[in-house]
Amino acid sequence: CDGLSTVRMRNPTPAVPVEKNDPGRLSNDVLEASTAEHALILPRPQENHLGWHSSVGARWEGMEFSRQGRDVFVRLDPGDEMHESLQSLAQHGITAAAITSGIGRVGEIEMGYLDREGVYQTVVHEEAMELLSVEGNLAPGPDGPFTHIHIVLSDDGHVVRGGHLFRATVAVTAEIHLRDLSGEKSPFERVATDSQFMRLSFCGIE
Repeated sequence: CDGLSTVRMRNPTPAVPVEKNDPGRLSNDVLEASTAEHALILPRPQENHLGWHSSVGARWEGMEFSRQGRDVFVRLDPGDEMHESLQSLAQHGITAAAITSGIGRVGEIEMGYLDREGVYQTVVHEEAMELLSVEGNLAPGPDGPFTHIHIVLSDDGHVVRGGHLFRATVAVTAEIHLRDLSGEKSPFERVATDSQFMRLSFCGIE
């Protein structure tokens, strides 16, 4: 599609830039994913991969996103972990962003809250639930890109719960909007504290 910015597969083999319309560079083991500017050779998905990518008719794991100005729209597929996937946007120059909305269905969820002693208390829900809302941000952290995400979920009995997200794996899809705040310098960063909380800091940023 015209709005496609990138295709990423989980644990990909490094993509090889090629000239478009060069069938001599393609084989049974790879497929071509094109954008308006370039083409990439990607490993052909194996049969045991999760998810379904209808445009290539193969089982697929990965993430696609489209960027229109400062607006970034992301689609995650089955098997994608939410934190890991959104942090990978930093590889494409999106190092700081506000996560404004998200819907879908996810499972293998670990969520919780920070108690008065500064320790996170967590609960795990293995079953898949409807993802009703996603909010948070992406920022540089001491060890690389850092995502702070809160979610609201509904189980199959329509019981709603929410909290701080530690991990969640996409069961069907996750469709997420971010506002790109990246620039020559990040407007904020995450810094360690004397508790388990990583504080959003504007200090020392010009």
